[in-house]
Amino acid sequence: MELPEKVDIPLFALNTVLFPGTWLPLRVFEPRYKAMLTDCLDGDRSFGIALIKFGDEVGGPATPFRIGTRATVEEVAEEGGVYHLLVRGDRRFEVVSLLEGTPYPRARVQYLPPVAHAEKDEPVARDLRTLHEMYVRTLHRAARVLGHVWPSELVSPIPTGGATTVANWVAAGLPVEATEKQALLECGTVEAMLDIERDLLQAELEKWESVLRRPAPG
Repeated sequence: MELPEKVDIPLFALNTVLFPGTWLPLRVFEPRYKAMLTDCLDGDRSFGIALIKFGDEVGGPATPFRIGTRATVEEVAEEGGVYHLLVRGDRRFEVVSLLEGTPYPRARVQYLPPVAHAEKDEPVARDLRTLHEMYVRTLHRAARVLGHVWPSELVSPIPTGGATTVANWVAAGLPVEATEKQALLECGTVEAMLDIERDLLQAELEKWESVLRRPAPG
């Protein structure tokens, strides 16, 4: 059996999780990450994103979780010394080791194969897409009643695509702790992702429907 190739990549440790095929806006303002961005834009425009396990997002060192996702810079703008990026998730990777003596964080990684999926996942994904549409409509109702402004990832529609697309986009938009999203990123199959997401999304939908049904005080 051929072992996966190991490559060295820049690594952005964040308090968020990026899923393959999804989009993520980022702000880059630290000198070390500005240097990383310059090199990335001069190269293949990609770097790794991994959730922080120990440490801080800004300033000091951080130890990431083992599984992350390669990000490709699709859009970039600079304002007042701050770079605003829109990146798209690509391939998952496993961190083999963190590299030392570099001007910005780098890691040796090996890329992972796409999460396994089967034809039986498709009807489950269609049902989850419908559940997600109901959830988004409920959030819009709640916004009108309560005056909330939701983050775009909560109310964005799922793009056209099959079970893998649904699994990744629902995972990206779930209002759950980052560690729960990390567990979804580390799932070995689309089937497992869909099962977990259905339960989480159903619970969120029921919560907001209950809020909207609650009688006014007095």
